[in-house]
Parts: sequence; structure tokens; C-alpha cells
Amino acid sequence: VNEGQTDGVTADMVVPDVVSSLDGVANDAGDIDLIEGVNITIIPDDTGNTITIAAAGGGDITAVTAGSGLAGGGTDGDVTPDVVTGAGLEVAADTLKLTAAYENGSAHDARFVNEGQADAITVAMITPDMVSSLDGVSNDGGGIDLVEGSNVTITPNDAGNTITIAASDPADGDWTVSGNDVYSAVSGNVGIGTSSPARKLHVSDVLRLEPVADFPSSPSDGDICVKGASGSRHIYCYLNGSWVQLDPSARRTEETQ
Repeated sequence: VNEGQTDGVTADMVVPDVVSSLDGVANDAGDIDLIEGVNITIIPDDTGNTITIAAAGGGDITAVTAGSGLAGGGTDGDVTPDVVTGAGLEVAADTLKLTAAYENGSAHDARFVNEGQADAITVAMITPDMVSSLDGVSNDGGGIDLVEGSNVTITPNDAGNTITIAASDPADGDWTVSGNDVYSAVSGNVGIGTSSPARKLHVSDVLRLEPVADFPSSPSDGDICVKGASGSRHIYCYLNGSWVQLDPSARRTEETQ
């Protein structure tokens, strides 16, 4: 070819082969420069015939994929992943460091404990306060049972957050408590001092009637009382609308008349 002849030498005519273009860029007049873009370093090595291209600082993120427990991934624009409520967030590393305390939430004071770690949580760390003991009985491993003793019933109400403790009737059911009154719950006789009562009330010993100063109001036939001041007391029975004296001094007065 003549010196300076235009287009006189082609790539096919050169041994060994030459680079005619680099990734679509051709420069017949000279070299092609590689330019470092954002977060890219280019290190040429003429001796080793290498060009090292590396991403500085990890390079640009081209996509964010929201995995399990996250939502809000994307491939362009501003991407803000959100934690899915109830799905949880798993951390593969041994530790998770918080640079500041949370404003609220279950880890608001930036403290964590390992699952199953003994003695990691104290009563003071739990809100609301919990019952650590009941009347001197502590059971760190579970609940405390209230046991029904004699003549006592215990009725728990989980929905109402109450425990009703009541005195029950004796197991044999002989007596019934009604307000301030107590009466026999059996249909037979009541014996005092005897195991074989012959009447509704059978007293096998001395029966005392406490003396009263005045007759009771609203009496009924059959009422009996001891009335009067000391030294002049008598036994009375209410019959047919009036009080009748029953003691011997009254009978002697009647016989004299």
C-alpha cells in the first residue's frame, strides 16, 4: 500500500488480529478510553495486559426484593420496604444492634433476650404488673391452684376476672342458713342431748328460757316466756288471744277463788 493511502489496510490484513471496536465503539484514529462512572474503578495493567474494573462501595442497587416478612420492594425510584405485621422479621446474624431506643413497641428499650434464656425476664420488666405470689405461695413454673376445703366452694370466672369463694352447706345437709336464721333441713325431729328425739324438739336436759321484762310484740298462740323482775317472775303462755300464767302460784290463786 502507498504511504498515507486511505483505507489501504484492513483488520483482516493484520497479524495477529487487532481490536477494531470495543463494545460497539470504534476509533480508527487512536485508542478507546474506558471512563470510570459512579462507584466504578478502572485499573489498567500494561505489563500484565489486563484492565481491572471493580465496583467501588458495592455499586448501585438496581432492585430491592421484599422477602418473607417484608413488603414494598421495587426496581426503580425510591424503595422503602415495610415489615409485614404478624409475619415477623428473622435476623440471620447472632446479634442485632440498635443504635437508639425505640419510641414504642415490644423492644422499646432496645433490650433483647435469647429464646429460652433462664432468668432473663424479671417481674419489674412486665407491664402490667403480674402476680408473683399468692398469700406466700410462689410458683414460677405455672399457675397457683386454689383448693376447696371443707364446706367451701371456689368458682373461677375467667371472663369476669373474678374468683368467688363461698361457704357451702355442711356435707350432710342437716341445717340451712337463710339470712340471719338457721333451720333444720330434715323433715324429722331435732334432739338436743338425745340421739332418738320423740318430738320436733326433744331436749334431754334442763331447758332455760331467758326472762324478759315485757311480753313480746305480735304474739301467737303457743308462745311461752318467763316474764317479770327478779323475785316476781312467772311462766306465761299465749292462748286464745291473751297471756296465761302457768306457774303454781297462779293455780293456787284460782283454787282459792
